[in-house]
Amino acid sequence: MSLQSLPMVPSLSRAARSARPWVAPLARLGYASKGILYVVVGVLAGKAAAGAGGRATDTKGALRNLHDQPFGQVLLLVLALGLAGYAVWRLVQAATNPEGEAKGRTAPLKRAGWLGSGLVHVGLVVYALGLLTGTAEREGGGWTRTVMSWDGVGVALVAIAGLVSLGLAAHMAKSAWTSKLDEQLALDGLSSTTRRAVVAVSRAGMAARAIVFAIVGYFFLLAALHADPRREKGLGDALSWLQQQAYGAFVLGAVAVGVACYGLYNLVRARYRRIEA
Repeated sequence: MSLQSLPMVPSLSRAARSARPWVAPLARLGYASKGILYVVVGVLAGKAAAGAGGRATDTKGALRNLHDQPFGQVLLLVLALGLAGYAVWRLVQAATNPEGEAKGRTAPLKRAGWLGSGLVHVGLVVYALGLLTGTAEREGGGWTRTVMSWDGVGVALVAIAGLVSLGLAAHMAKSAWTSKLDEQLALDGLSSTTRRAVVAVSRAGMAARAIVFAIVGYFFLLAALHADPRREKGLGDALSWLQQQAYGAFVLGAVAVGVACYGLYNLVRARYRRIEA
């Protein structure tokens, strides 16, 4: 039985319907918060590439960096609210498919992806609140070591995570060039030059994210192949690894610009995305 054909839990359906008046504004706040987060990741990676101090990091590292700035707790609280809104939007998409995007054979995969994205952002909200309350670990290890300790299935699960990451990277790379952004974004009020610039920045951001996911997937597979969780690298580690390669500063700088563009793409979605909830 496919995910699309599964009967919806009545309480979940009612919750989704009652949340719909708030979904669009929460989604826009969520896209804005996600955009700010990835712009920060891109800026920190760019500083590392330029030798201006600091190191490349992931979204949790960006939250830590923002928390340590003046008025950081206020900013982090606003971002946590926005990320919660994004999580709600993704969970509503997974539960009700309000825009009718999930159709045909790929529908279960799309809805599963929205569910996964929602849960990931719930995790970011929990981490942000942990920073605010002083209960979050400032530097945490990856989950790979724990998973690999599960006899019989741990290595297989890490390998599957690697394959999923590579699959997502391929899908993102394809979407970067084939997505009909003019239809997804309400850009009618902008000049043709501005529209082209917005679309170009958006596609560059999507492509850069695909590159990072491919690197992360490669290291997941490497960790599984050698049964060594130390070989697993997250977003921040993947960016740092780029810096260590030949011409690494230039490569990391280019990817950093792309990651920042992905943040800008989310800011564009916060303002111009067509949302039907």
